[in-house]
Amino acid sequence: MEDINREFESIEAVFQNDDIGATLEVLKKKADDGDAKSQFLVGHGTFMKFYMDNYGGNVRGIADEVNGEVISWMTKSANQGYTLAQLSLSEIYRDEDRCEEVDKVKGLMWAIIGTLNSSENNPINSYMEENGISDEEVKKAEVLAREWQSSNLK
Repeated sequence: MEDINREFESIEAVFQNDDIGATLEVLKKKADDGDAKSQFLVGHGTFMKFYMDNYGGNVRGIADEVNGEVISWMTKSANQGYTLAQLSLSEIYRDEDRCEEVDKVKGLMWAIIGTLNSSENNPINSYMEENGISDEEVKKAEVLAREWQSSNLK
């Protein structure tokens, strides 16, 4: 988990300037060209900009259109195998303040994919414990994860 934490800290540093919007514009060019890390950064930065501009630290009630954009960019990145995007999606799909329709199964699917994609210890067990995932939900998430793998990792 140290590698992922170190990677996330370096990403946070990207947004330490006063103009997140300007940083996002630069990153969007690379993201539009298909760069997975830039896609993740645009998703993360879009959330951070909206969060800081509108709530100054309160995530509750975040606008659906912003969440849709964040999820879209994160999914593009995750579909290319970017682990931080996969693990971020697992968090988003279980957070009722960030996702209009909480989807624990989809959240677990992304946790599984992120874990399979990572060489480090994974958050699956804690995710299942924290969210009261049933055996049936685990099976559904595993099926979704396998389907994603067969469609996206060739």
